[in-house]
Amino acid sequence: MSAFSRGAVGLCLALVWAGAQPGCSRKASGRDATASAHLPAGCDLVARVDLKTLLESDAVKGHVTELKTGQGAEASKGRAALTDFLRAAQIDPAKDLREAAICLRRVAADSEGARPVRQLIALSGQLHQHKLLEALAARAPAGQYEPVHLPGIEAVRRKGGRLFAQASDGTILITDDKDLLVDARDPGNRYVAYALGAGEVSLTANHAVLSSLAGNGPQHPFATLLGQADRIDIQMQARDSVLRATLQMASPQQAVQSERRLTDFLAMLREGPGHDRLAQLMPAGVFEALGATKISQAENKTLVQTQLPKAALEELFHRVAMIGALGT
Repeated sequence: MSAFSRGAVGLCLALVWAGAQPGCSRKASGRDATASAHLPAGCDLVARVDLKTLLESDAVKGHVTELKTGQGAEASKGRAALTDFLRAAQIDPAKDLREAAICLRRVAADSEGARPVRQLIALSGQLHQHKLLEALAARAPAGQYEPVHLPGIEAVRRKGGRLFAQASDGTILITDDKDLLVDARDPGNRYVAYALGAGEVSLTANHAVLSSLAGNGPQHPFATLLGQADRIDIQMQARDSVLRATLQMASPQQAVQSERRLTDFLAMLREGPGHDRLAQLMPAGVFEALGATKISQAENKTLVQTQLPKAALEELFHRVAMIGALGT
């Protein structure tokens, strides 16, 4: 995952821990905007995060207080900076943010072998139109942001290339590509084509993404499996910490083969040489979760389901949120 992707996901989660107070100005819409409605066509990977429901889940709720009151000068400085920014943008994360959506485009290598990946994140809810750009201009040192005029939308570019904008419904759009921003400008039903799942966190990636992962190295344990898959869908239900993944293969025969490979690989992790050491290195409860993982096959799909331990989820949200808080 690129630095932009890590920062984008971190920002999504970090926002929910900040305690800015809402302002008095008019919201962009009388109803919640939907980030997924701004997903453009042609994404190789898309993800949606139900921020509101995620915040209310037991796996996250208790950790929010810890992050708000955590110790450490660096963490406190990051939280303070984020809180000041959100206050200027008149965003109260706990009340205003509802959904985040992410798009990766052009994942496949070009004719020269380069991977010019383009990325976009959308944040939606009850947001004040134009306030984001005003807040960025107010808090940034002179010359850090420059205005960018695009068809039908105004944006600012941060030194280094990242673009920030707000759609007409108040949805915040952050990207590294002008064309992607214009394509995401207007809400629509383009997201329907991606058939995202109903989990609090849902993700789908196509063959271009899976082939890219498979080609990262000759020793990749799932190189053949990933290279054969047409699509992967991942859903996480935060309320019960259930993670479901579906690999869509080209044929039922390939789905049976992938089921066997995954079953054998899990058995090796649980029982093979060095499994005791592996259990010590993994976050609390993760090794045990491997034993409860269920793998099955239906038609041309390989299905994986497991229940993630609460401690592991908390650690994940903590780390990603702090990346966003300190890097914003």
